[in-house]
Amino acid sequence: MHDTSRTAIAFLRPIALPDTEIWTVKSDTKCWHVYHDRYVICSCTSAAAGWKYRGKALFVSDRTHMLMEPGETHINTVVHKPADHRVMQIAPSLIEEAARELGQPHTPHFRVAQVADDPLFVGLERFYAAIDNQETALEQQSRFAACIHLLLSHHTERALPTLRSANAHRAVKRAKAYLLERFDKPVSLDALSAVAGLSRYHLMRIFAHHVGLPPHAYQIHVRIARAATLLRSGVPSSQVGSTVGFADQSHFTRHFRRVMSITPGEYARIMRKMRMKIRSCPVIPDPQV
Repeated sequence: MHDTSRTAIAFLRPIALPDTEIWTVKSDTKCWHVYHDRYVICSCTSAAAGWKYRGKALFVSDRTHMLMEPGETHINTVVHKPADHRVMQIAPSLIEEAARELGQPHTPHFRVAQVADDPLFVGLERFYAAIDNQETALEQQSRFAACIHLLLSHHTERALPTLRSANAHRAVKRAKAYLLERFDKPVSLDALSAVAGLSRYHLMRIFAHHVGLPPHAYQIHVRIARAATLLRSGVPSSQVGSTVGFADQSHFTRHFRRVMSITPGEYARIMRKMRMKIRSCPVIPDPQV
């Protein structure tokens, strides 16, 4: 029998996603027997375990998702090695609302209980990284919506219709203007979709298609561009991050380096040297004067 005392569990309810709960489980050797009142996505980074769901015997392994619905139970029958996994529990109302926005008026039902879906795995890793790194509400909500879109598109019994928008250009223009106007302020995905006049899923798809970046990344790039302008004008790096809307200096430095391939401090020093060089450069008289 495995020693379950080493199992470590952390619980989190993201402020930006109040109807979701995230469990981070490390070195898990527990044989779980759980009733679910919500939709559940259990993403296993490392696992080797047998489990039963709806009368079927299954075996979960590395980079595999367990998909469970409200009103169901699952039980682990055997655990071959300690598992590392993230569990997202989602209120039924959130999944049903997403399905309606995506053009499916019926209650979603998963076709299978277990899938090895690498795009979904990567999408969920990016979502969890946004939560762990305390990124903006817009990024957390956008990455969550992208994962739900993948889930409903590929793993439910009814296929989703193709998303179309006749006024895509005008909707994207309104969304960009809103993000530019509020580049230094928190923006929610719901607020942005209301301004654009589209559902969250329509907006994310057409915005990325027309702009080349999802909305949250566009806002970050606008912030970095404004930050670079301030640094060139001599504003200290320690003041710039909060001025353009970053939560703290570490967030500012991480995003600035990712976009500019240099830290804000290094960029400021280079700009300062360039200004000094320009000021010290002698003025050459115009021979025609």
